[in-house]
Amino acid sequence: MIHTVIIEDERDAVSLLSGIINEYCPSLLIVGVAGNIPDGLKLIEDVKPNLVFLDIEIEGGTSFQLLDRLKHVSFKIIFTTAYDQYALKAFKYGAIDYLLKPYSPKDVVRSIERVKKTQYDQTIFNRLDYLIKQNKPSQNIKINIPTSEGMNIVSVSNIIRIEAYRSYCFAYLSDGDRILVSKPLKDLEAMLPDYMFFRVHSAHLINMDYVKKYIKEDGGSIVMNDGCHIPIARRRKSEFLAILSR
Repeated sequence: MIHTVIIEDERDAVSLLSGIINEYCPSLLIVGVAGNIPDGLKLIEDVKPNLVFLDIEIEGGTSFQLLDRLKHVSFKIIFTTAYDQYALKAFKYGAIDYLLKPYSPKDVVRSIERVKKTQYDQTIFNRLDYLIKQNKPSQNIKINIPTSEGMNIVSVSNIIRIEAYRSYCFAYLSDGDRILVSKPLKDLEAMLPDYMFFRVHSAHLINMDYVKKYIKEDGGSIVMNDGCHIPIARRRKSEFLAILSR
């Protein structure tokens, strides 16, 4: 899912955009809405979205001022505005698209397709970069996994897959060990590099290096090196197969 934030100070505009997203853009999940610069900054820092719809003229100034106050912009941006004089400046800030109000579902869907394309291109680039770096002996990323007993220090390359379990999750390792993680899957996913791991299902995150084969019958499933069969969500299938074929 593409975690999405809307920063807009007009209630009707928020209602229109969120309605279009909910009806026409199933790959997007709205995780927050803000109507001014301070709230927008806090929301972005708290939820760390993948995509932000930014109204250019918002309460307290402009969204350019908001972006200038961020230490790092790690999300895609789609600017929304009733005025076209900001277009050039918007693209200087790395905008994926620039929507003029009143926009239609077709306009929003077109912008989302651009977001998906750039996201896919970046995933492929990151994975290629990872494969190159794999040959270097210094490449050994480790993370601290919280458990009920304390903390496990685990090499990322040893994690085969992670499976959601209620409000926790299980991490399955290459040595056969299984760790009950005292955090939900989405929190652990945020700790792991996206060039190695892929969310194939709401309950499953897999390390692409441990994929053994893909089975297309019955909607599609993945066989991992540990013998586990993982279901793949219909909306994730095309992206998974594209990455797998590289």
